[in-house]
Amino acid sequence: MSTLSAAGDTQKKAAAEMISQSLAKFYPKVEITQVTLDSYSGTYLSETKSRFDISRQDGALSVKTEGGGAYTLDADSQTDFSNGFAKLQFQVIDSAVEGLRWTISGKEQRYRRLTEVEIASLPKPASTADNDRQSAEMASEGFPASSTESLADDLAVSGRNWGQFRGTGARGIADGQQPPTNWDAEKGEKLAWKTPIPGLGHSCPVIWNDRLFVTTAISSKAAELRIGLYGDVASVEDDTEHEFVTFCLNAETGEILWKQTACKKTPRVKRHLKSTHANSTVATDGTYVVAWFGSEGVYCYTMDGQLVWEKDLGLLDSGWFYDRDYQWQFGASPILYNHRLVLQCDIQDQSFIAMYDVATGNEIWKTNRDEIPSWSTPTVIETPAGLQIVTNATGAARGYDFETGQEIWQIKRNSEIAVPTPFAARGLIYISSGYRPIQPIYAIRLDARGDLTLDEGVVRSEYVAWSDTKGGPYMPTPIVYGDYLYICSNTGILTCHQAVTGELVYKKRLPMKGSRSFVGSPIAADGHLYLTSEEGETVVIQAGPTFNLISNNFCGENCLTTPAISNGTIYIRGQSHIFAFR
Repeated sequence: MSTLSAAGDTQKKAAAEMISQSLAKFYPKVEITQVTLDSYSGTYLSETKSRFDISRQDGALSVKTEGGGAYTLDADSQTDFSNGFAKLQFQVIDSAVEGLRWTISGKEQRYRRLTEVEIASLPKPASTADNDRQSAEMASEGFPASSTESLADDLAVSGRNWGQFRGTGARGIADGQQPPTNWDAEKGEKLAWKTPIPGLGHSCPVIWNDRLFVTTAISSKAAELRIGLYGDVASVEDDTEHEFVTFCLNAETGEILWKQTACKKTPRVKRHLKSTHANSTVATDGTYVVAWFGSEGVYCYTMDGQLVWEKDLGLLDSGWFYDRDYQWQFGASPILYNHRLVLQCDIQDQSFIAMYDVATGNEIWKTNRDEIPSWSTPTVIETPAGLQIVTNATGAARGYDFETGQEIWQIKRNSEIAVPTPFAARGLIYISSGYRPIQPIYAIRLDARGDLTLDEGVVRSEYVAWSDTKGGPYMPTPIVYGDYLYICSNTGILTCHQAVTGELVYKKRLPMKGSRSFVGSPIAADGHLYLTSEEGETVVIQAGPTFNLISNNFCGENCLTTPAISNGTIYIRGQSHIFAFR
């Protein structure tokens, strides 16, 4: 180790010690004996058959969920523990531990402690023996279960609120909430509510506290939406007046709390057969709600639906760059971060990225982009040098300084059509696209600078940890969960890589009951991956290095959106309804 490295480590340790001492003044450590911790160890079952296995690990209390997630809990008292946003309280009667209360986002669930006889009689899934064997085989090949550190990172981005496309940092993770892993809307299984939404919209559900937001475009003409795998570039001919609407629902009951019509007009740009005039997902920070209808403008509301400001950005034509007669509608979603609004506009002419003050709509900076149309949403990430805005597009993926809009790095050799959203995990920035023949996957270091473009045949460099020229997804955004990167193709092929090294772990065709056509992106919670097809079938997969199907679930209508998870509920937007399963 160099003298400089040693000095850096010493400074880090000293800083960590100072932070720990400062926190201890406000959050004094609760001392609990190992005997007490051992008394809490055991298996607990709720009325809904949700299972917790609790044990003592390294002098602390660990909770393992049914899905495989494991969380270390901090002691608040001799019977109360928490992990940041969830609380656990043991019920002790006459010195005997009878059960526990698990509270998350204000919702309480009771668990009963099982006896040894009851534990022995618990049903064992038919695939468990095979899973154990396969897991052992995979571990021998160098692909173990995810590390404690990665699970902790995933828990850190989980929370009650899901304020943008795919939640915090576009990571799509909601650990610690125990959403259901099986449901059926037509049979009413696990269906808490469903609410009809008129018109057409591909904006995904966004939830903040007890409120859910979506947008739609309503026309007097019968809505035409063509799903499936096809290569038609045609636009929909519809010159009728549309009503561009933002809906706010009660996330607990599905009741419509308010709706606001942004404008009524004939859309300035036509849409693709699989597209809508309300593609962009709403963004909210709990104070403001931003809805973006492409060429029809940006609208900022309060949480109660009062219009704060509106802005016309002009004609935003995202269509086929080889023939401008074929228009496909806009696709990027707004992003809110630190009271700033970020909008990426990759269009036929004069593409740009810009930042605005969300309270006023005033422009802070605007940077021109040498780009043709793309449909990707930007992401704000933290780097050692400060905040960056990362974008994906046809010409290049880029990193911009959050404060100034100045380009920091770029990497070329992308697909002609770029859709997946960039995100950061495990100290790397993941960027991908999958329109043939170029289907790149890039894992870029957080300290990247300059032109990162790789020469032909080169797969890594100073700032590119690893890459691949094949396997990038066309529509769905990949997800890093635990130590693994999962990529779902638009044809339903799920590929698992080791996230940090890029090593291929497995490649499997999803076992769907219906068609295998995917537009929505995967999400994850408590050891499970959720992937929803265009027919509204959600397949649940066990996360980890071994492929294991958990269930096939149905909402009964087409779905070209990404689900959201909040308060232990999974929200799915179908073509005609919002569904809540819990």
